Amino acid sequence: NEMSTTVCLLLLALIVVSDGTLSKSDKKKKQKTEKEVTLASKPVAERNLVTVQPKYKEILDEHKRYFKDGRKIRNFDGDVLAYVTPWNGHGYDVAKTFGKFTAVSPVWLQLKRSRDGSFGVEGSHDIDQGWMDDVKSTGSSVEILPRLLFDQWSGHDYQAVLTSEAAVKELTAVVVGFCNMNKFDGVVVEVWSQLGGQAKESVMDK
Repeated sequence: NEMSTTVCLLLLALIVVSDGTLSKSDKKKKQKTEKEVTLASKPVAERNLVTVQPKYKEILDEHKRYFKDGRKIRNFDGDVLAYVTPWNGHGYDVAKTFGKFTAVSPVWLQLKRSRDGSFGVEGSHDIDQGWMDDVKSTGSSVEILPRLLFDQWSGHDYQAVLTSEAAVKELTAVVVGFCNMNKFDGVVVEVWSQLGGQAKESVMDK
């Protein structure tokens, strides 16, 4: 099906190691109490917040207060992908408050390869179906595409998989099955930068 084809194509192009990625280690950062997102009946200009001499109290009070009628107004025709992370509750609020995103990618999933060559998707404990329903209810055609991290993969793992049609098909079946089970629209594939940009040419050529 279409999702299987998409995943296969992504697998063929995934050996481009990313320098800018969302690190699991960020979860260890101390979480702070976040101010909740609220909605205002007037835009910032009518609330006298556009000024060359802002007051610190206004910034603290208003920085997460948005004009309710502007939540779905877009000034950009292209696709917009928004990442949200389990350790940043504000991102979850923004994603379900605004209908401006083409796709939302919660940083939930990790793809593991076992020693016997089998595959498994981890991260189910972070999946929030209620939040997904809230995002979908914004009225936009937003897609839920969780980030799928190829976690703890070595150069040997990549080479073993990408040189085996059977392995690619098995990996695809695992990912697509997991997406269907959890009502995802697909995934955003991310290659972990464990290789530090030092991937062997023999792997890159495959």
